[in-house]
Amino acid sequence: MGADLIEVDTGRLVARDPLYVPEILADLRRFKPDVALATPNAGYGVLCADAEGRNLFRDHLEIPTLMIWDHGALQFSRLLLTPLPETPEGSSEGSIARMRDALDHPLFIHYSPDRGHTAVMRELGILIRQPVHQFVQPAFPVYTRPVTALSASAAPKIAFAGNVYLESAQRMKFRENPVLAAIESGMLAAKTARPQASLWELLMEEIGRLEDSVRRELRLFPDASFFWRFTTDEIIFAGTTHVRLNMLTSIRRRVDFFGNFVEPNSSAVLRDRYGLRMGPVLDFGSGSGLPWLYRNAEIVVDAVHPCYISGTSPKINSCFAAGGLMLFDWREEYRQALGDIAERVMYRDPDHLNARIDQYLGDPRLRREVAREMQDRVLGEFTFAHLTRRMLVSEPAWRGTRTAGA
Repeated sequence: MGADLIEVDTGRLVARDPLYVPEILADLRRFKPDVALATPNAGYGVLCADAEGRNLFRDHLEIPTLMIWDHGALQFSRLLLTPLPETPEGSSEGSIARMRDALDHPLFIHYSPDRGHTAVMRELGILIRQPVHQFVQPAFPVYTRPVTALSASAAPKIAFAGNVYLESAQRMKFRENPVLAAIESGMLAAKTARPQASLWELLMEEIGRLEDSVRRELRLFPDASFFWRFTTDEIIFAGTTHVRLNMLTSIRRRVDFFGNFVEPNSSAVLRDRYGLRMGPVLDFGSGSGLPWLYRNAEIVVDAVHPCYISGTSPKINSCFAAGGLMLFDWREEYRQALGDIAERVMYRDPDHLNARIDQYLGDPRLRREVAREMQDRVLGEFTFAHLTRRMLVSEPAWRGTRTAGA
């Protein structure tokens, strides 16, 4: 696209390096950027702040920032309301206003991969004035490059790559409160019964069943900071672990599990209790790591990270871009974006997943045809290069947003 770039080291900002803010601000003022792009997601744009919380781009330079959401309110609450309390007693109010003050600004140009999260941000009043542009999570660049040539014979038939959180789920103190424990149990039971419903939807239903006085006592309303600690931890730790282990143990064939780098000490439990064959942690950024696995496994299975309400994570299109065939839980947004071909790579419940696996393992030619068509679609329309070109060139919503005083 012919753009000149300057990089900001968010690691030094998070570490509150006292020398870095004046240093990078001086560099940025000399560079005179027109727009900032927060990559790989909007969280990094939020982190670009000085010790007083003033954003480098919005408040100091007064230039627009392209904010590529990950999982919306669940991500922003963890970044903007920190530290979140572990108990209702430590809760404070004003959470919605704090997030709105940080995000609902004309210099933040919002892009959401999830209409469910867009609706939540609107309904709760976190975003009121600013538009939100929808997109499908793209394939990241490393997955669009040729895959390093390694022996395909070492690749598994069925692979899963990702994390579960057995240890973190067990450590959650919420379970010591019988009402909070019952909410979790109800959410997980409902997810088993209604696999296409999002965990956010199911968790809100369980909270909504409580008497208003109980919700107030437990601070289970969105303006309370404990609400965000409870919902994010329940969905990330308990929900992700439940959904993914249910999916993996429902498969009637052996599955090789790659990753689990967040809690490597639980690998023995996953092997011995759940019957999963544990593989190594693979490099995200190397063609001989995850791209190789995606390209050479006969089938990759996934349950989209449950923090997403209706969208998909970058993992999905990254696998297809690398030439792999991934089967993942049904997402209507993905079906609308890609059309009929999307139905051939999604499942609605465990029986449907097993039928898909049997179909593709029994018909290698069909498997290769679908993988090739998905790769062509993703490389032709849904890469990170396509998204950035749309944001910067073909649909530049950031133009004209710079403030008069900048």
